[in-house]
Amino acid sequence: MVFKVKRAKNQECRKIQEVLQKAHKENIKLGFVFPISKSTIKNLRSKMKRDRYYVLKYKEKIIGVVALKKRKKYWEIGSLAVKPKYRRKGLGSKLLRFAEKKAVSLGAKRVLLTTMRKHPTLPFYYMKHGYRPIRKQKKWIHFQKKL
Repeated sequence: MVFKVKRAKNQECRKIQEVLQKAHKENIKLGFVFPISKSTIKNLRSKMKRDRYYVLKYKEKIIGVVALKKRKKYWEIGSLAVKPKYRRKGLGSKLLRFAEKKAVSLGAKRVLLTTMRKHPTLPFYYMKHGYRPIRKQKKWIHFQKKL
């Protein structure tokens, strides 16, 4: 299987929204509603203008997405999602590594990301990939990884 990660194009916005919604469907059932899962097309287009979105493609179909967001002193990784049909194949990890390498190429020495603190798998997933908790809030947990 050949998977390619490419910079998202504006005209791919609807497909990206579809991936995000499908990927977050299970989270919503569990009571974990991430803001990106409820983004409108207009809101997503605005985010895509401001941040760097990348898509994971298989046979020219978008099956995953990740975003890099420039902050004042660091880059933040967000909107990491893979369609359920393609999970458990290491594709989320591939997207995460891609985003980290891209951040390094943009001058980052560290990246941050945020997830829901009480999610049953995501905090552990990020720790497995070398992220360390740096701040906990009631609902969210913020992670950092030095690159």
